[in-house]
Amino acid sequence: MRNRVFLAGLLCAAPACAAEQGPLTVLQVLDLSGQNGDTGKDFLTGAKVYFDYVNTHGGVNGRKITHVVADDKGIAENTLALTRQLVAESRPAVLFGYMGADNVDTVLADDRLRPSGLALVGPYSGVGRSRWSNLFPVKAGPADEVRRILRMATSLGISRIGLFHGVDTLGKAARTTVDQELAAKGYAPATRAVFHAAINIGDAAEHMAAKQPQAVILAAPTLASAQFVRELRARLPGTQFFALSSVNHQTMLEFLGPQAAQGVAVTALTPSPYNPVTPVAREYVKHLKQFRDEAVSYASIDGYISARVLVEGLKSAHNGNYLAAFAGLPQIDVGGHVVNLHPKTGATAGFVDVLVFSQQGRLVN
Repeated sequence: MRNRVFLAGLLCAAPACAAEQGPLTVLQVLDLSGQNGDTGKDFLTGAKVYFDYVNTHGGVNGRKITHVVADDKGIAENTLALTRQLVAESRPAVLFGYMGADNVDTVLADDRLRPSGLALVGPYSGVGRSRWSNLFPVKAGPADEVRRILRMATSLGISRIGLFHGVDTLGKAARTTVDQELAAKGYAPATRAVFHAAINIGDAAEHMAAKQPQAVILAAPTLASAQFVRELRARLPGTQFFALSSVNHQTMLEFLGPQAAQGVAVTALTPSPYNPVTPVAREYVKHLKQFRDEAVSYASIDGYISARVLVEGLKSAHNGNYLAAFAGLPQIDVGGHVVNLHPKTGATAGFVDVLVFSQQGRLVN
């Protein structure tokens, strides 16, 4: 009997051992064709660039990365359905690079997925501190961005704030954070204009202009935000704009053109890919040219850095316990940029920069 039990154990362990030597699957479900599709595509590009680099250099402890990707169109119900399906089909080691607080919460709260104990690493903007112990953001959250903007606004003597936000998860997260931070500072509530499918952006700008805000925070999808800048400036010249990092900087510039974009401030949660003075930015630019030959962007370097952090955690795992590996990671320096994944505090890299479009369309401090 004892020998039969021992033999059964060996037979059960054999497939697991084989799996440990096979490809290592990373599952990413994000918006590639919805309101934040441009940003999602750039973020995905940066991640794929680093995974390609890793795979051409021996993989993760000898195992190649299989990157499974699905488009949820930014809809949380799609995120959950696709994750359930692909977790069952591909049996990933980890979830990676999801977009939006509601999307992430929907997945991590699911009774069918929770027993899997999967870590979710490197979500995109809109996800800050969280109650989920298996969520590992790699950068600052929307509250950090808004606080940074309000500090700058205060230094410029600005106290009347407007907010143009979407009804998607990123817009909702920004609205909540702006309301909380303005109340904490004793400021009047933000004048709001809400972007949705039926909105006339010119009418929304007309309503906002009547309230005379000194500055407007942009937290709507990128093209809508760019159009709002154009419409409000026609009615209220001199208004200062601050775009959160969820707004794709490059797409906004292409829509507005350098002259109309001049003076728009944007937040960035990573080192600059346009002025690559940090080692990680230089390596990103080099690898992007090598594996994709696409234009650099903040969303793309964000995906690249998130993928680097993910790989560091995967490398440190013992016996396939990836959740424990990420929970135990100390601060990680990915090349002049420090990330903290500590789950108890939800701490992140904490890096928030504010840049402004110059007359030539360049982002400058």
